[in-house]
Amino acid sequence: MTDTLQLLKQITTGYSVFEPDQVLTEKQLNSLSDYFDDQTRLTRLFGLGVGIAAGLRVTVQENQVIVTKGVGLTTDGDLLYLAQDTVFDRIQPYDASKPKYAPFYIENTMITVYELLPHSPETPDGTSLKDFSFPTGTSLNTLVALLLMESYEKDDDLCSGTDCDNLGKDRLNTPRLLLVDQSALKTLQPDIPTPHQAFSQLDDVTVDRVTIPTNLSTLSELAQRYRTTCNTIHDRLVAALGKIYPNCSAFISEIFPSDPAPTWVTKLNNLRNRTFGGNNSFGIQYYYDFLKDVSETYTQFRDRLWDDQTWCCPNPDSFPKHLLLGNLIPGEDPEVNRFGFYPSPITSSTIDHLNQAKFLLQTLNALIENFQVPAAGTAIRITPSLFEDQPLADRAIPYYYAPNGRFPIHSAWNYQLHQRRRDEYNYSYHASSYRAKGGAASPLTTQLGRFSFFRIEGHLGQPVTAAIAAIEQEIAARNLPFTVRTVLLGSERSRVVKKPGIRYTDLHRFHYVLRRDAFHQLDEVGKFSDRLKKMVDANVGQESNASTLRQAAEQSNNVLLGKVTTSRTKLNRSYSSYVADASWKTDLSDTLRTAGEYKFNLSDVVKTEFTTPFDSILSQTHLQWLDWLDDLIKRKDEKADDKLLFKNFVVDHTAIEHFGGVVRGGTFILVHDSSQTVVADFMLPYYWEDVVEEEAEDLTWTKPTIRPDWIIENGVKVIPSLSTVFTDKITGFKREFEPIWEEKLNLQKNYFDVFKQSVTLMSDVVQKDYLKIFQDSVTLTSNVITKRTTDKVGVNFADPLLGVKVSETELNRQKVDILRQKAQQPDLPADQRKLFEQQAKDAEVLLARSIQDTTTYISTTGVDVSGNSEGLQAMLTVSDSMKSITQAETLKGVQDNLVGLQKQTKNTGLKVTLGNLLR
Repeated sequence: MTDTLQLLKQITTGYSVFEPDQVLTEKQLNSLSDYFDDQTRLTRLFGLGVGIAAGLRVTVQENQVIVTKGVGLTTDGDLLYLAQDTVFDRIQPYDASKPKYAPFYIENTMITVYELLPHSPETPDGTSLKDFSFPTGTSLNTLVALLLMESYEKDDDLCSGTDCDNLGKDRLNTPRLLLVDQSALKTLQPDIPTPHQAFSQLDDVTVDRVTIPTNLSTLSELAQRYRTTCNTIHDRLVAALGKIYPNCSAFISEIFPSDPAPTWVTKLNNLRNRTFGGNNSFGIQYYYDFLKDVSETYTQFRDRLWDDQTWCCPNPDSFPKHLLLGNLIPGEDPEVNRFGFYPSPITSSTIDHLNQAKFLLQTLNALIENFQVPAAGTAIRITPSLFEDQPLADRAIPYYYAPNGRFPIHSAWNYQLHQRRRDEYNYSYHASSYRAKGGAASPLTTQLGRFSFFRIEGHLGQPVTAAIAAIEQEIAARNLPFTVRTVLLGSERSRVVKKPGIRYTDLHRFHYVLRRDAFHQLDEVGKFSDRLKKMVDANVGQESNASTLRQAAEQSNNVLLGKVTTSRTKLNRSYSSYVADASWKTDLSDTLRTAGEYKFNLSDVVKTEFTTPFDSILSQTHLQWLDWLDDLIKRKDEKADDKLLFKNFVVDHTAIEHFGGVVRGGTFILVHDSSQTVVADFMLPYYWEDVVEEEAEDLTWTKPTIRPDWIIENGVKVIPSLSTVFTDKITGFKREFEPIWEEKLNLQKNYFDVFKQSVTLMSDVVQKDYLKIFQDSVTLTSNVITKRTTDKVGVNFADPLLGVKVSETELNRQKVDILRQKAQQPDLPADQRKLFEQQAKDAEVLLARSIQDTTTYISTTGVDVSGNSEGLQAMLTVSDSMKSITQAETLKGVQDNLVGLQKQTKNTGLKVTLGNLLR
């Protein structure tokens, strides 16, 4: 039995150089062929690669085995190929009589091998596949195809006892298609130490998220959530890191001569047990970020291996003469039991993937070596970066990696920059420490368009007021596309940190309208009081108590004017000043009492023509609304503060997550404790604006001119008192009838008739005059009261706030109509017409807002909108008011708002009403 030749077992390193007339020996000649044959094989092995380069796929069809054309290289440098698809339909045993091929033998016993023969009618060797009987337990389903280069030397010399013709030897190389059982592949399928092979041997490391429950309210609870998740990630990393070197040493030993995992694991254990063990929670979010960075770097390293099948310097003994083509009848994975192609690094297009993988291991080492949480009190900096959907190397270097250590982090951060010797171009909190260049040297002054994320660092452990002020200052100075808010990790609402100012809303604006209305009413009260005092002085001369009336009027007027001035001053303030001083209530109450007493004391000589300023301010209830609005505003503020408690904040914002910064257009959340120190940070991927406005009341609002001063000044008349009129009538009666009385008195018989006639006449005169005066007064008062009552839309609503909103809508509608009528006056100058038209447009905007506000209130409070309900009455007012909006843009805006509200509202009646309104 001849051994199979394995020609690279011994490599020829030199050859003979011939000289003229030299007698050549077989060694000299063979040295030449052996040298060049070895060089060719070595070029294939180390310069090109080994394995199946293309084709050579095996299928079974109707008792025939078909192998497609293809080519491959063995580790002995043999080129095995089929120039065309080849059909094999016959089979025969391939036994020990064939040249001995070591991988076919296990402890000197040859495994069972079958040879497939190509279809050839001329030489029908072997047995047809359909007639061949395999041993029990063997079938086509269990066999693997193998292409063998059968190489051996054959000596055909013919020798006798006295002579031997030296004809030389023949070296034969014959490709053969063989079949072996899957159970016998141990010696035929060696371990191939490629990066791709190592990928399957390394663990997948996933990073768990830290979930934040809604009942979390203390720093220790928050830290424990992070600590539990970090422990899980830590254990996965330790297990995975220990498998790197045993599976990858073939291609990473040049950067790590020995296994670095023990050192890594020791440092990771120290971080977990010493730095973040026990009750220590400072910077634990950054510890979590660090473990994420290490896990991501490990995963990127592992992923880079998948792409690389290169095999540097294959062992010639791996598969010297054979190629495994795969299972004869492939299963779900056709690559099972089949060699791939393992290119040389010289020719591989994926060699850069392997170089990146090696660099990533150096990055991983630098991360573990340089991690540290900076102490509190460092400068706050904002660094442009990319979000986590981009590779770690493309992001800014976080500030929890110390610069300039034994393994400088910026030199091991980005593979592309490192290859180009541009490590200083990495963005980082510590950029100045390694003399950053380009945009990294001044990151917020260069173009920010490509950055989707902004790292915010240095705030941990600082007072929250100082931290938010610094960040907001940078946002404003650099026009940065995100906002910042604060949230309290605790339950004391009084410890919530808010921005300076108040949350100025439409409630404050309506509050200001009411105060301004009272301000002008008090002005009218003052003017009317002074006018009334002058009328009393001028018209009570005939009264018996004229002096007393004048004195009472003067005294009441003086007191009232003083109270009016004080009340107006206290109402004519900003809301914050108004809230700080509640004494206006006492002053206003004194004003009302004085006005009532003033009019009551003059009731004998005062005739009311229509409602006076005294009557208006005494009877109206708007002033009571101020207290109600104060309570609504206070409750609204308290609810807003409650939302800044962490446990409530999580309920409202489930997208909360820590990333060490904020995305473009997002909200950065500073979490502080009850001592108002920053202890953590989170991010929302959307803009959560804190609506804090400057108090925008225009304290110079002038009194509307719709109500003429004549009405204010002429609401009453000072008339003689009833006793004076009665006395005058009696006196006149006596002058007229006394002569008759005297005459008739002498005639006793007519005495009774005369007395009766005089009494009747006197009664008729008196009753006629005073009855007319009384009837005229009652009629005028009734008309005025009736008109004012019908004008006050919404006053009688059971829901007072709904009534306010309906009244506001109706008042805005009336304002629009009046301004539009004024603008349409034919003799109006052009500049005044333009002014009224602009005021009408502005009034339409206010009307649109009040329509939206009324409808939103009905939706959110679930006001009934059926039958003859208040909600339906309110919506009828809304419907009528929309007819007064003529500006297309304003009308479209309010219609769009109502369409959106119709889609969102859960108030069925409102949904139907809006559908009819918008039809």
